[in-house]
Amino acid sequence: MKLIHDMKGGLLTVRLEGELDHHCAMDITARICELIDALLPPRVRLDCSKMPFTDSSGIAVVMRSARAAQGIDSRFTVAGLCAQPMKVLRAAGVDRLVEIEEEVHI
Repeated sequence: MKLIHDMKGGLLTVRLEGELDHHCAMDITARICELIDALLPPRVRLDCSKMPFTDSSGIAVVMRSARAAQGIDSRFTVAGLCAQPMKVLRAAGVDRLVEIEEEVHI
């Protein structure tokens, strides 16, 4: 799993590339939270357009990242979800708790 970030105009974009599973979830979560704490962005977008797969650990990554953003009063969104990760997050009800940009990539 690769994490790439970019900060422009008050928007921190964190792009995840590769498969997100329990082997890398804790590290990815820590890195995202560190970025949020260090940069204090008004908006955070988790770009998942290059993430074709996640298991249930992806739920924790999204929720912990969202909580970190909410902790600094930042708006948090998840964008670019492929079909399989979208299915996992919706099945867990994450879409009722976190803003998900609806454009789905196949």
